[in-house]
Parts: sequence; C-alpha cells; structure tokens
Amino acid sequence: MNASVSEDGKYVFNMSCLTLGWNKNIRYLFTVHKVEDGSLVYNETFQNCKHYSGNGGADEVKGKHSNNYGVKKNDGTSKSYKYINGKFLASYKEFSNIDLVFYMRMNN
Repeated sequence: MNASVSEDGKYVFNMSCLTLGWNKNIRYLFTVHKVEDGSLVYNETFQNCKHYSGNGGADEVKGKHSNNYGVKKNDGTSKSYKYINGKFLASYKEFSNIDLVFYMRMNN
C-alpha cells in the first residue's frame, strides 16, 4: 500500500501486508508515525484477514481531506481508521448479509 500524509502534515499513515499471498493466515500491519521526528505513534497487527482486504490512503469527501485505512477479517469483522480535522478515529464493525434487491427498492 501507499503511505499517506495527513492534511496538517503531522502524521504518516500506512497499511502493510505482512504475509505472502498463498499463506492461509493473512496478516496486516497499520502504522502511524509523526512526520516531525519519525516516531511511532500507533500500530496494530491484524491476523486472519481476507485476501487483499487491507486498504487505505488519502481521500477528499465534500471538500474535507482525510486519511482512511481499514482491514476486513475472515470472521466477518472489520476495523477502520480515519484521521480528519486533527482527530484520529477508529471503528470496529461486524458485517451482516444485506438483501441488495430489497435495499435498492427501499432507497429508490
């Protein structure tokens, strides 16, 4: 993955795959470093992830710059990170099946 720098220039974010693709236990490492001195501010390693599920980078939504990273695990959960307006946020989610045909009817 490509690393990204926060809009305020204070942090570098990166999501790295630690496992070769044919391994059954796909692992990812998420890191946040200070730009000023290179020190590690935060890191978290994820086990048993879905293939090609680690993602992230800089983004702009409605004129707001943010850094978004996340990973999906084989147990149906995910963890997401967002740095926006000087705040670092994390969320943990459990996935559930959605009937897309019903969803599309309800939202049209």
